Amino acid sequence: MKRAKPKKRVRTVRGWKKARAVLERWRRASASIEVELRAPRDIEVAPIDYLRGERIEPAARPQRVFRARLLDVSYADLVLRRRSGSLLVADLYEIASLSDGKVRVEPA
Repeated sequence: MKRAKPKKRVRTVRGWKKARAVLERWRRASASIEVELRAPRDIEVAPIDYLRGERIEPAARPQRVFRARLLDVSYADLVLRRRSGSLLVADLYEIASLSDGKVRVEPA
């Protein structure tokens, strides 16, 4: 009779200072990570009529969780590249968590 393998737990890193090494590893590896925002935000690219300053298409639903690649980390914000190719700059206070499936980063 075989034993069942124990499920691997996701390691949680709390605080941006402790997570600096993990974020740098993800950035260098260009890893796809799951980003969870504190509040839903409209992050899709939408064409804008520059004469009127209005969107041409109807607004997309705001998203709270999405996947992206980490491009840059600074003391105040993260630069993420969405699958669509668009860049998203998110302040650290907007981020609820980041995860690659093995390691989860949460602000303190």
